[in-house]
Amino acid sequence: MKISERRDKVECRIVGIYPIEMTQRELRQIVDRNPDFTVYTFDYLWSLYEGLYVFEIRVSDSGRISSFIDAITQDNSEDQAPYLEAYFDKEGESEIQQPSDDSTEPCRLCFFLHFVDLESNLKIADQLLPLPMPTPLPTRLAQRMIYEPPN
Repeated sequence: MKISERRDKVECRIVGIYPIEMTQRELRQIVDRNPDFTVYTFDYLWSLYEGLYVFEIRVSDSGRISSFIDAITQDNSEDQAPYLEAYFDKEGESEIQQPSDDSTEPCRLCFFLHFVDLESNLKIADQLLPLPMPTPLPTRLAQRMIYEPPN
């Protein structure tokens, strides 16, 4: 396959969206254990967890990710972008390095997205993908997708 042909089409599919749920008590315990969080107010940290989801996207051509990752957003907001991205093999079981631009293997891209509107689509490159119903974060991702507040 020629690179020029490959660059014309990439298929993305949402495997799942997973809410990051936390109680105020759990958040206070995290803040108490982590001195880096003392620079934030509790209300600010709490606001970050409202509407926070992990997205898991299957990408048909992993070498294309760098061409569209900065443009992923919801179709009703240009303010949000993927945060703390992680890459997994095509089954979503093993974490991998960020794919190189010349890779043609499928993979899964996982990331956090703040302030998600469940009624809105996810915009990836020229695709609008409807959001599936949220489900609990799978165990295989729970230890790998650890949220840290942005600076």
